[in-house]
Amino acid sequence: MNNDSLKDDSQLPEQQGSGDRRPGLQTSCDWLAKQLVLTPRDLGSRMALGLALGDLGDHEGARNQFELADGTKPDNVRILVNLAMSCLQCGRTVGFEAALSRALACAGDDTELQRLLARMNLQSGSVAAARQGFERLLQHTPTDPDALTGLAKCYLAAGDPENASAVMGRLVGQASESSGSGSFWDLVVARYREDLWWLERVPAERKFIYNKGTPLPGTIPLPNVGREAETFLHHIVQQYEDLADCTTFVQGNPLDHAPTFLSVRPDPAGLLSHASGAQFLDVNGYVLGGPWHGRPGIDGKTRPTPVAQLYRQLYESPPPPYFYFYCGAQFTVPRSLIQRHPRAFYQRALTISRQDDELAYAFEAVWLWIFGGPEFKPPPLPEGVSAPRVSSPGPVAS
Repeated sequence: MNNDSLKDDSQLPEQQGSGDRRPGLQTSCDWLAKQLVLTPRDLGSRMALGLALGDLGDHEGARNQFELADGTKPDNVRILVNLAMSCLQCGRTVGFEAALSRALACAGDDTELQRLLARMNLQSGSVAAARQGFERLLQHTPTDPDALTGLAKCYLAAGDPENASAVMGRLVGQASESSGSGSFWDLVVARYREDLWWLERVPAERKFIYNKGTPLPGTIPLPNVGREAETFLHHIVQQYEDLADCTTFVQGNPLDHAPTFLSVRPDPAGLLSHASGAQFLDVNGYVLGGPWHGRPGIDGKTRPTPVAQLYRQLYESPPPPYFYFYCGAQFTVPRSLIQRHPRAFYQRALTISRQDDELAYAFEAVWLWIFGGPEFKPPPLPEGVSAPRVSSPGPVAS
């Protein structure tokens, strides 16, 4: 949870980001490396470690992990794409071209992968191959804005500003005709005084940085009440008619609760599938922490957490006997699940969240209920992982 209880933030200096600003990534790498000692053929952990090492700047280490993954599962397009990228970042041109060639052969009709491969060709200086890739995408979808932008960049790189201008004219014309229905993927950040070094590594289309701490340029100031729950609800109320297809809600330093946040990041194809499938996606991604009964508090807290009380205020009905919940209050939700409730519901929730900062812990227990509903069937815990301890389990408080 954000440590943004009411206090004089002038007493709290901003983190300047000197030295190593990425301890969460290093923690992630250490944990994944230990997992791979126990289960060396765990492809998910292998890929996550490669991505985390790449984010830390260890591109040779990342390349090594992707090569091992390729040995475990040859001709997997996503493994080959990451292997090609890591070779490019290491300056290994031959390895890049070999991996990219194999990836292209396996991509088939997957337009998202074709898009990614075209971008990689452009980044590596293979302008002709990139242009062919973007033109192939435009044959499939003539109004694809990303492919139009890529094609314009190819013309510019080839010294052809006239054609580049013509392509950009098509793009501008499409934008002026757009209905303005919102972006595809938004990121919402509830900041108090955290360092936002990680923000540039998240490729969301729009980023809303709400700030309850010391002033910071480029952020949206909010009164310091209600912790991250108030921030998330404020965003939903304000943007209700212009929500993105998917919105990811995180705290000021998402790695505190989700060390692999930057490594196991959602790709556009995954988000699109997620949006059409209307599923609540936990960002932390490592433990489902339920059931959480209404009576107990949280270990280390001085007061019981009023989960049942919050449920009654939100729904004006008795609460269920227990909740399943994800620890950490960070998640991605498609617009369809947010708009299953009217704006008035979120306005009421926003008002409630401002009554007491401790209610943010109760909201943590009910986000899944709000967006997932009673039909939600929790997935089984991963093998070898147990749910976090909840003190003094008992029936829901009356």
